[in-house]
Amino acid sequence: SQKQLEELRVQLGSQQHDSTAQVEQLTEKLQLQTQASEKQVKQLKEQLRGQEVFFRQQLEELESKLGQKQSTPSKLLDQEHSVEQLRAELEEAQHNSTSISSATTDLRRINSDFQTRVASLTEKLTSMNELKQVMKEKNKQMEEKLADLLTASAQK
Repeated sequence: SQKQLEELRVQLGSQQHDSTAQVEQLTEKLQLQTQASEKQVKQLKEQLRGQEVFFRQQLEELESKLGQKQSTPSKLLDQEHSVEQLRAELEEAQHNSTSISSATTDLRRINSDFQTRVASLTEKLTSMNELKQVMKEKNKQMEEKLADLLTASAQK
C-alpha cells in the first residue's frame, strides 16, 4: 500500500511536470504563430493598399489621357485595353484584400482554438494538483493509522 502510494506520487509528479511543460510550449508556440501571422497580415494589407493606390492613379491617368487625346482608333483601342486591364488588376487587388480579411478571421479562430486547448491543459494541471494534494492527505492519514496500529501491536 505504501509502495503503491509512492508509485502514484511519482507518476503524478511526472504527469504534472509533463503537463506544465506542454502548456508552456503550446503557449509559446501560440504567441509566436500569432505574432508572425499578424505581422504577415499587416504587411499584406500594406502591400495591397499600395497596389490599390498605384492602380487607381494609373487608371485615373489613363482615363484622363483617354478623354483628352484625340488619336487614331488603334491608339485609342490600346488605351482602352490598358484601362480595362488596370480595372481588372484593381478588382483582383480588392479580391486579395477580401482574402486577407478571411485569412485574418481564420487566424483568429485558430488562435481561439489554441487558447481553448491551453485552458483545457491548465484545468487538467489544476485537477492533477488537487488530486496530488488529496493523495498526500490520504497518505498522511494512512501513515497515522499505520503508526497507531504499530503502537497498538507493540503494546500487545
